[in-house]
Amino acid sequence: MAEQTVISFFLMLVISGSVTLFILSMAVSTREKCQIALSGNHRAKAQDCLFDADNLSEIKRELLKPDPVSTPHVESPIPIMNRSFFKMLPQWSFEDIYNQDALPRPTICDQSLRNSKDETFQKAFLPNIRMFLHKENLNIREWNRLSHFNNPFGFMEMKYNDVMPVVKLIPKPKEPLLPPKPGGDGCVRCAVVGTAGILNGSKMGAEIDAHDYVFR
Repeated sequence: MAEQTVISFFLMLVISGSVTLFILSMAVSTREKCQIALSGNHRAKAQDCLFDADNLSEIKRELLKPDPVSTPHVESPIPIMNRSFFKMLPQWSFEDIYNQDALPRPTICDQSLRNSKDETFQKAFLPNIRMFLHKENLNIREWNRLSHFNNPFGFMEMKYNDVMPVVKLIPKPKEPLLPPKPGGDGCVRCAVVGTAGILNGSKMGAEIDAHDYVFR
């Protein structure tokens, strides 16, 4: 009887250990899928990368960590992703990662959005988010990340060899942020003009041109 009890105990121990190893191996496999989706070795489905890290800050650190110099890793563009691959809008665990430039200079504009008291706005507002795409801030790793997002937020359904030669023609701006006009009140006023015909004949041209910057 005692011998059977000992044998049963060891069998349960072996089974428990096997189940634990299986769960750990699945977790590691899923994590590797998410990292491979960014490295360009294959196209991962949305659910492969959906919240597979312990938390968002961990995946941010992993994405932003430079490759070790001692072990160079050659990356390549991931296969083209199409909207038809997904039945619903995919969610990625690296959605809230944004390229940022140097911290902005202090503002003297009383109407600046940086002075907003709205707590929700302040939590979401990034005053130094990168505004301009240029030849020095789009490498293969960034291309692979943005290839998971549809236009205008990324390069889904676009070919690397079609886009990159054009991006390489864009020089790095001398000023990454929009400075206020000299002699003004320190505020930066912008107008965003779309391509629709609603402004035809509106006689709004003078008002649009009165802004410091016009985005068309």
